[in-house]
Amino acid sequence: MNTIENLKEMERLARTLMKTVESPETRYRLGLLLQLFGKEAERFGELNQLLSSELAELEVLRKFIESQGLSENFEAFRKIGRR
Repeated sequence: MNTIENLKEMERLARTLMKTVESPETRYRLGLLLQLFGKEAERFGELNQLLSSELAELEVLRKFIESQGLSENFEAFRKIGRR
């Protein structure tokens, strides 16, 4: 399972527990747990968007390097950096 699927499964389990629990305190705590799940899911989504935009920018740079015929220079630079 990936992170999103895990968060969805945790939410499903917490909602199922809320339906079966009689204690108001337990319901309250499960509600807090669901709020935390929601916040973490939002943060994960934001991080995913940031990473996607960074990857898109890297792809644009890669295409620029190729279009300018700089691939060989770039590879030589990378080899120097490894030393």
